[in-house]
Amino acid sequence: MPYGLVRKVLGIDIPRGEAIQILGRLGFSGCAIEGDTLIARPPLERTDIAISHDLIEEIARIAGYDRLPARVPDGPLPLIETHPLEEFRERLRDALLELGLQETVSYSLIDPQWLSRLTPDGTPIAPEPLRIQNPTTASQSVVRPTLRASVLDTARRNLRHRGGVALFEIAPVYLPRKADLPDERWTAAIVLAGSARPDSWLGAGRDADLWDLKSVITGALAKLRITAAGDLQPGAPGLHPGRSERRGSGDRDVMTWGQLDPRVAELWELPAATFVAELDVAALQARVAPARVVSPPRYPPAIRDLAIVLDEATPYGAVEDAIRAAGKALVESVSLLDVYRGPQVGAGKKSFAVRLVLRSLDSTLTDADVDRTVKRVEGRLLHQLGAALRV
Repeated sequence: MPYGLVRKVLGIDIPRGEAIQILGRLGFSGCAIEGDTLIARPPLERTDIAISHDLIEEIARIAGYDRLPARVPDGPLPLIETHPLEEFRERLRDALLELGLQETVSYSLIDPQWLSRLTPDGTPIAPEPLRIQNPTTASQSVVRPTLRASVLDTARRNLRHRGGVALFEIAPVYLPRKADLPDERWTAAIVLAGSARPDSWLGAGRDADLWDLKSVITGALAKLRITAAGDLQPGAPGLHPGRSERRGSGDRDVMTWGQLDPRVAELWELPAATFVAELDVAALQARVAPARVVSPPRYPPAIRDLAIVLDEATPYGAVEDAIRAAGKALVESVSLLDVYRGPQVGAGKKSFAVRLVLRSLDSTLTDADVDRTVKRVEGRLLHQLGAALRV
């Protein structure tokens, strides 16, 4: 090797005679320096000596690492480039954690019998899994094609020791492809079961329900700036036929969520009211809306509170949609303050207390502007939802 490489790598000068002596002590034969070329033949048993840098390392460790200078590297630091899908996964993970869920991590290799317990009749919900040729155990002999089995098993184990679970996992599933490597598709799976809120001085406890799962999904999509997840298809394999849905496009589901079929929940030793969701991470990333920057408002808001009485079956989402449609550009935000049920509103009725924040981007709203907008909102609620104002 070129002897000048020693200084280039180590940053110090090693006398030629010292280098020859070190290599001789280590059993190297034929050591010599001809011109600027170091010649040495390693012992037969030193199969680790293969390149020039191996030889320099031998010289350095005998000469002493304390002779190497301590220097702070200089020069520009390389930019850290994050893959867009990896960055999106981190944003999804942060969103689910902020919504109160706990992250879990499980093995990619699963028991093939788990897949037959995802539907009441054993019908598969995913393609035939890839099998390991020499598995260490039968319980880890296939690569999972879905995360649902993994999160259900995690929920079952945790419910033995606690009253409720709210878990999620973000990991790849492996879908076989003909004459090609498997499709490594990143997926997020969520499971809610058992107690959602324990008894406390704030009120009686309650179990998780379908609206808890919907609020988690809606909140996560809002944090990620996703407004549309695809076409709606009611029902999903392995889930309750009347309390589940799928969203996607073509033959690829972007999102599947709902209540687990009670018969499937029994197979997994889970409560009948168990709720699961599966999200296709890459498909969701493609639906992220671009960030929108809005200038701070120049004019003050006008705040009005409404108390409206509706049928018990009317969801709050329909109320908010009607208010925004009637208020148009002047409605900045709508928030729910209170829900009341009691003799003052009658049987089968409920009352929503709603706060409206009105603001114009062009000028300060007058009392007449605010009154006209509120009248439009009241009229829309009356005619569209059959609501009545509560005085």
